[in-house]
Parts: sequence; C-alpha cells; structure tokens
Amino acid sequence: MRRTMLRACLTALLIGWQSSVVFPQRTSLFGVPEPGAPLGVPIRGISYFSFKPGAFADNTQGQTLDFIRSTGANWICITTLHMYDPASNQIRDFPTQTDFSGLATAVARARQRGLKVLLRLTLETPQNQAIGSIPPPGDATTFFRQFTALLVTYATLARDQGAEMLSLGSEMGDWGGPKYRSNWLDAINAVRSVYSGPVTYGAFQALRSAATLANLETSVSFWDQLDYLGVSIYPQLSAAANPPRDELERNWRRNSFTGTDVIGILQQYSALTKKPILITDTGYVSADGAAINPGATAPAGTNQNDALQALLYDVLFASFKIRSGSWLAGLFLWEIPATNLVNSPGATFLATDYSFMGKPAANVVSLWYGGTPAPRVADQVFDYLESTHRRLFAPADTPTEESNGTFTRHYASSDSALVIRGNSVSYAVGSEPLTSLGTLSSWYTAIR
Repeated sequence: MRRTMLRACLTALLIGWQSSVVFPQRTSLFGVPEPGAPLGVPIRGISYFSFKPGAFADNTQGQTLDFIRSTGANWICITTLHMYDPASNQIRDFPTQTDFSGLATAVARARQRGLKVLLRLTLETPQNQAIGSIPPPGDATTFFRQFTALLVTYATLARDQGAEMLSLGSEMGDWGGPKYRSNWLDAINAVRSVYSGPVTYGAFQALRSAATLANLETSVSFWDQLDYLGVSIYPQLSAAANPPRDELERNWRRNSFTGTDVIGILQQYSALTKKPILITDTGYVSADGAAINPGATAPAGTNQNDALQALLYDVLFASFKIRSGSWLAGLFLWEIPATNLVNSPGATFLATDYSFMGKPAANVVSLWYGGTPAPRVADQVFDYLESTHRRLFAPADTPTEESNGTFTRHYASSDSALVIRGNSVSYAVGSEPLTSLGTLSSWYTAIR
C-alpha cells in the first residue's frame, strides 16, 4: 500500500510539473573532470559576443556577466559583427546582427563587475565567414580608409568607456600581410592618436611550421606595432567523434595532424618577437566531433556532447599549465553570446555551440580560472527534490553514489531512490522498475 501511495504521489508530481512548464532539451550535464591547480596566467578571459541588435543592453545580461565573473575570469573580450561586402568594397552593419549601439553598455556593466575589457573589432563577409577567407580587394585604399575610420570609432569608445585593451581585428589572413603594412601602420597611428592603452590583433595561425618572422609576417606584417601578439588557435586533436583523454593530451604535446609542437611554436614566436602571446580565440563546441575541427560550429543534427566539451577544456588548460611562463599573457575562451541566457524569456540556447554557460565545461573553467564551481548538476537536482518533497525524498541515507555515469541517492524511510542516468531523471520504489520523472536538463533549468 505504501509503495502504491508513493508511486501515485510521484506520478502526480510529474504530471503537474510537465503540464505547466516546457523546457529546452539538453544531454548530460553533470560529468565534471577534476583538473587540479588553477591555470595561473595574468589574463583569464572569456569572449562575450552579440549577434543580435539590442542583446548587449538587455536586462538579462547582468546575469550573464555575473556568470562570467563567477568563473574566475578577470578579463572579458567584448565584440559584435560588422559586414564587409566584397561586391561593393564597403564596410557596413549587418541589419539583423550588429549590436554596436550596445557596446558601451556592455563595457560599463563588465567593468562594474571588476572585469577588465578587451574591445574587439570583428569583420565578416555577408555569409558570416572571416574576411581572411576571401582575397583582399584590388582597391585596398578604399577598404583601409573605411577600416581605419571604424577602428578609430572603436578606439574612441575604448578610451571613453575605460576599456583596458583594444584588438584591431581578428583572422584577416592575407589582409594583414606585407603588401598592406603601410596601410596598417597608418591605421595604428590613427588609433594611438586617440587611445593610449595596449593594442593587439588576433591572427589565425595553423601552426604547421616552425616559428619564423617570415611566416608571421605573411599575416601580421605589423607585429612590431602590437603590445601583445594575439593568436587564434584551433588545432585538430582527433579524428574521432568522442576521443579519449590520452589522445588529446598527446596531440597537444606533438600534434599528429600538423606534425608540430603547437605550444612550442607559440613559445618560439614570443622569443622571436620579444612579445607575450595572448590567445585571443580558442574554444570548443559541445558536440560529437568537437576535436576534429574545433574552429567550426557543429553541423545541424550533430549529437550534443557536453562531456567532450568539458574534457577538451580540461586538457587545454592542463597542457598550457605545464608549459606556462612569462611568454604566455593569457587566453580568451570563445564564447558566451549575449543571447545565450537559458532562463531568460525568448533566449536562444545553442545546445551544441561554443557556449559553456549551464554546461559541465563551466565548472572546468571555474576550477582552472580560480572561480567558484557549482555543485554537480545531479546533486543540485537531488537537493531540490529533497527540499520540495521531504516526505518522499529526505533524508538521504548516504551521499550520492556514482557508477558508470549513473547517479543514485537512496531513501530508506520511503524505500525509494532517485536515479539520474544520461539526461533522464527517474525514481524507483523497492526493486520495481524505474519510472521517469522527465529530463535532467528540464529539472536543471527549472531550479535555476
């Protein structure tokens, strides 16, 4: 009789909850590696990006910035998109993506939370590709006249809002080469006439050959004018959809796809230029295959894999920790979008994208950045169910048990157990089969 009553209570709980709330679907949220000591670099950054007009100024963004600060990040890279149209050789705003008007608000809110700000200018093609993926225009003078004017606008904003660093661009490829050095020098002189802080530029480096100034100057001919040598790095680490940790570690030591020591090349560039390396872009999507082409978003229909994203970040930090030194100023993780607050009305949660907000990788970042990791998501859900249904689920007899990705809490007083396996939350009474209470992602979102 007691088991029948318990099952009826739980079923009513499930039906009542499901009828009133609809939540997005996510997969495993609770497997968090233990990385050990914090990373310990001066710049522990996260990129904060708006691709929707008005997103930076939205009232929910205080919560997003609070999350970024809670990870232990002490820097934030703030950026939005501007379009370069090769057909007209014109730079202009994306009608539905550029959020330039919100930059000042974003900078002010970040600095109010003690975050230092890197303000970055980002140009993309109309198809949302880095402009380094297309050849420079024949009429470079017209392009650089517009580009310099926009850089000065950013520099003025950085000065007026107190941004601590300015990035002149990112991943522009041949546009930064020797042919255009004089154009870049003019642009940098114009920037420095209004902004006195340090400047950098994020060059994409495949890191497939030894560090030489000749190699560097093919894409950053103006490196000598920078305070930090910025680099975007997304090396392939595996050909497998869900690779093991040891393979990832090996490929950070000696990359089998490039045949090079990726971190060693960065150290060499720092030694050659006498400038610290700043990793301006690196990160991973939360999807199968994230280690195959880390610089690309997951194709539609790819299976979400939060555990792999967390593992990749842990291996990244561990690999750089071992070889860190004065040559490495720090890094910025790509990225937390301003539209990516899972509990805000109308938010877009990019389940397989780069964002790690609300995913296990957030705890990995916090552990390495020296922030405050949240309890395991499984424990948060168990605690919530105990606090709201004490007669059924409290007190627990033992701490949460974990075995092969399954989390269980036992309750002797009701001869029941709560079980989380994958994205499923269930309960069991005695030895009877499990009965579903819904998805882990839905319960996690409900209690936030």
